Amino acid sequence: RIREQQSGSYPGIGIQIVSADGLITVTQLFEGSPAYRAGIRRNDVIARVGQPVEENGKKRIAWEETKGWPTQEIVNRVRGPKGTTVEISIRRPGVDTLIDLTVARDAIKITTVRTAFMIAPGTGYIRLQEFSETSDTEIGEALAKLKAAGMQRLMLDIRDNPGGPLDQAIAVSSRFLKSAQMVVYTRGRVPGSDEDYRAKTQAGYTDVPLIVMVNRNSASASEIVSGAMQDHDRAILVGETTFGKA
Repeated sequence: RIREQQSGSYPGIGIQIVSADGLITVTQLFEGSPAYRAGIRRNDVIARVGQPVEENGKKRIAWEETKGWPTQEIVNRVRGPKGTTVEISIRRPGVDTLIDLTVARDAIKITTVRTAFMIAPGTGYIRLQEFSETSDTEIGEALAKLKAAGMQRLMLDIRDNPGGPLDQAIAVSSRFLKSAQMVVYTRGRVPGSDEDYRAKTQAGYTDVPLIVMVNRNSASASEIVSGAMQDHDRAILVGETTFGKA
């Protein structure tokens, strides 16, 4: 599960769920995912999961009620190889009957830059939800889009961002720092654990006025980015004292 989160991709239908009062409820859909295309909505309840069976030469769906199931059981049933399908029944508020759906599984891309837009004339806003192996690329694309829209200053929102791969924290920091400036260092008793990580080739955003938004749930890679910005007086940090992992 950690590997899926860091790689930014997993095979499935593209939903996030919670168990509320024993009901498996959809809390989020990834835009363009199989679930999104099938018409699943937020607040839909996954009431049943089906499995095709054959009896007396006839095929039918064997349904199992999901009430009381742990979320991991649903995850195990719904995920599977790309190109295969899963049968589910949805209970939707305002609809009297169950909605039966056949949803094809696919590779789901986990987007870490959930929002990037001009929040005011000349001011860009980027929301970095977490770090994965695609975060630096996503940040680069978002910056280019905002620059083309007239961005002169930036708000980088990493509140509630729990972190992720170290190399992505360094790469994201490098977009705002001058070449060879220190981003983070490690020290340890194990031979070879002492390492200095510096900004890579200077990017085109070293002079863009920057505000970094953090809170008590900004941790790990988020603290590396915000700490590097603070240490070099590169940005104003706004929010709360961060988690304290990095």
